[in-house]
Formats: sequence, C-alpha cells, structure tokens
Amino acid sequence: LNIANLLNSHKAKYASLDSTVARIRGSEFALLCPGVTQSEMVNLRNSLTQKLTAFYATGMSDQQPVAYSSMVPFSAGDNPQALLIQADRLLVEAETHTDHQVVPTTEIATASEDQHLWFVRLEQALENQQFQLVYQPVVDCHQPDNVLHYKVLSRIVDEQGNTINAGRFLPWIHRFGWSHRLDKVMLKLTLNQLKAAPGKLALSISGSSLTNEATISDLLSPLKYAPRLASQLILELDENQLPGANQMAMFVKAVNQHHCSLGLQHFGSRFDMIGHLSQWGLAWLKIDSSYIRNIDQEKDKRLFIEVLCNAARSIDLPLIAERVETEGELHVLQELGIDGAMGQLLGEPAPR
Repeated sequence: LNIANLLNSHKAKYASLDSTVARIRGSEFALLCPGVTQSEMVNLRNSLTQKLTAFYATGMSDQQPVAYSSMVPFSAGDNPQALLIQADRLLVEAETHTDHQVVPTTEIATASEDQHLWFVRLEQALENQQFQLVYQPVVDCHQPDNVLHYKVLSRIVDEQGNTINAGRFLPWIHRFGWSHRLDKVMLKLTLNQLKAAPGKLALSISGSSLTNEATISDLLSPLKYAPRLASQLILELDENQLPGANQMAMFVKAVNQHHCSLGLQHFGSRFDMIGHLSQWGLAWLKIDSSYIRNIDQEKDKRLFIEVLCNAARSIDLPLIAERVETEGELHVLQELGIDGAMGQLLGEPAPR
C-alpha cells in the first residue's frame, strides 16, 4: 500500500492526467505515462528512488534496495505483451546494476525532438482549426437501428497526410496546457456542423475548461448567439475530470442558461457519487468500457451493472454503455435494461 501511494503521488506531480498506476502481480507495479518526455521520466524515477531509499532508512522496509526499476519507452500501436517482456528483461538486468535501475540502450526518437514536433503540429492545428470531425452513432440498446445521437470525435492530419486519432494527440494537448483551447475549437466546429446538418451531437469537454467562472464563460460564449443550435448539443464531462462542487454548480447553471444538455461519460469508479447526480439534471450516464468488456463472461461485471441500473432508475437517469464490441455483450446489456449503447459493433466513427 505504501508503494502504491508513493507511485500515485509521483504520478500526480510528474505525469499527465491520463497516466495510470497499475499492480501487475504481487509486489510488481507499473506506471504508464503517455506524453511524458525521457528527461521528465528520469526526474520522476530519481525522486522515486530517493523516497524508496528513505523507506529503508526509516524502518518502513527491511530490504535494501527496497525496489528495482526500469523504464521502457512506448509509442501508439506497440504490443503490450512485448513491452511487458522488455520491462521484465530490464528488471532482471537492474538486479545486477549498482544503482538498481536500467533504461534501454536503444531509445526511440529523442524526447526533445518528439516534443517539439508535437508542439508545432498541434499549435498549427489549433491556430487554424485544422481538426477533422468524425461521428460515432449512439443507438437505442433494444433497437440498434434507432440512433439516439452522435458522439463527436476529432482527428488531425500529419505532415505526410496520415490521419492521427485523438488518442495519440490528446496527451500532448493536456501536457502543453491547451485543453481549454481545444475545447473552444471543437465547440466552434461542432456548432458549424449543426448549422449544416441539424441533429443531436455530444461533445466532450475537459475539466480544465471549468476551473473558474471566467473559463466557463469563455468556453460557452458562442452559445449565446446560437440558442437553436445549443438545444441540439450535449456537453459531456469525464468522471475522472470533474471539477470541485462550486465550479460544477457554476457550469451546470451556465449549461442550463444556454439551453444545452449535460452528460457524464466513462462512469464507474465513483459509484458512490450517484446519489448526487440528480442535482445536475444529466441527460445520461455513459458507463466506462472497462465494465462492459466481456460482461457476458464475467459475473462480477454483470452484478455491478445490475446495481448501477437500479440506482440510475431511482433517479430516472438513462444509462448508455461505451465500447460494445460483441453480440454477447449487447445481449446482456439488453437483458439488464440499458437504454443506449455505442461501440465497434454498432457503428464506427465516420464523417457525416
């Protein structure tokens, strides 16, 4: 538990919001840090090593060294199993090093070059609003031909004309502190789309756009001049990026004033807050895909969703399942009475 707490504190200090701490097995832990440069990861590791050494010095551990560490760079599309094998190999090597740490001798591109490339690429995309919008259908769980709304997603095109999905560039957007800029660009582009083709669209908004009344007002200002379009828009917040109570109250009030709707996505780990959700007047709750994947094979996931369904029904809150990928998953969701679903099985993101 002490190790896990230490990793979480270092993640909060040195890494991005998208970073993850995981327990692999027994006393082995992993820290996954997208968008963190090599030099920053070295700083994280050095600080972590100092803290671990203090564990032994203060009697919190009777082993010296307290832990061995290794660092493995990764890129989008890398095979997870291959990365784990490489990490295991490096950990074995670390046991023979005097500093008990090791990094690969062959590095991917230099971190500074990679960071500069992304900075220039994303600055240009934001300045010129060069984001391609694609739309993923969200359908009635019991009548999949009935589209409830479309989820707005974004892509950019690199210097060679290759399409880059948001999963690759969002960590850099967060890292450069440009989430609010991206939200403003995406809202403008989404409103333009609603002008051209009316319909219900859901757009994700980052927690950094809700830090205070000024950022909220700045974000939502285009809605003042487009009330008809605002009524077709649903703004979605991530469960793990919810602001404090005061900021949330300000945002809910502003959303209501502009006559657009509010949704919550990637929900699941903060089940304890479901009793408070009725105060926000949510259009729906989207269940995180980790609770949906293999729900037809894992009884504990089915039980969790059953409990969630009962709680949501008590406050008249519709539920939508994220990333439904198999007929078996869809069948279970239909049995449980889930209202909506989205995912590869039901429709890939595409231009309109």
